[in-house]
Amino acid sequence: MTFQTAISQSEQYVSEHAQYQDSYQAACDWLSLHRDRLIMCSEVAGDKHALVNKLDRVQDLCNSLPEGKMIK
Repeated sequence: MTFQTAISQSEQYVSEHAQYQDSYQAACDWLSLHRDRLIMCSEVAGDKHALVNKLDRVQDLCNSLPEGKMIK
């Protein structure tokens, strides 16, 4: 392996690692946001209207799961 090849390969590794870090951070942000939203719906006390609203929010979270799976 030549010096220039080693430098090119190292630059490629750095670029791939930066992309990985960006994807990892996006996934962590998505998970944190959705965890917080789910926690807000976790208490099952309240009147029927409040519970229906919480159920709607949980269903919205479930519907957003494919979005989380698309994070790369």
